[in-house]
Amino acid sequence: VGPHVHSTQWGAYATRLLDESSGLWRRPPGGGHDDGAHPPIHPTKFTNPGEMSDWPSDKRRVYELISRHFLACCSERAVGSEKVVRIDIAGEKFTSRGTTVKMRNWLDVYPYSKWNQAGLMPDFNEGDTFSPEVGLRDGSTRPPERLKETDLIALMEQHGIGTDATMAQHIDTTLKRGYATREE
Repeated sequence: VGPHVHSTQWGAYATRLLDESSGLWRRPPGGGHDDGAHPPIHPTKFTNPGEMSDWPSDKRRVYELISRHFLACCSERAVGSEKVVRIDIAGEKFTSRGTTVKMRNWLDVYPYSKWNQAGLMPDFNEGDTFSPEVGLRDGSTRPPERLKETDLIALMEQHGIGTDATMAQHIDTTLKRGYATREE
């Protein structure tokens, strides 16, 4: 972790991680299986992003992902909770679900987590009041796109319908019974 304190992108986090008073350090947990032939992926040498100017962008992004993942693995777990907010506005009931993050910990260095995406919610408690923004939007919906045969086969595989040997037969039976039509 030490060399990563010099990074212009995640150095501040690495510095906090090494500060014992931050309580952020956690020894990485062992994996479920170690065959001895494949050690965990981790940065073997620190390279400052300023020294990567001649690297292809894909290589820089992979190095950043591996470095950030390594630092996240050495960090305390993030703490959060799912909240469900139910409100009544003029007799209309609304429900919203979202995540409330209590302690970010590794989330501060690893931006790829879904906890860093939309769906975060303020920390509401039962009985709290707030002023919701209420409005109407003009718009319309569209039906989903029609399935191509390849899409149908992928869905059948996903839901365990048929085998490779019987999928074509299932599709033919569905067409013969008139449950669906095939457009050429």
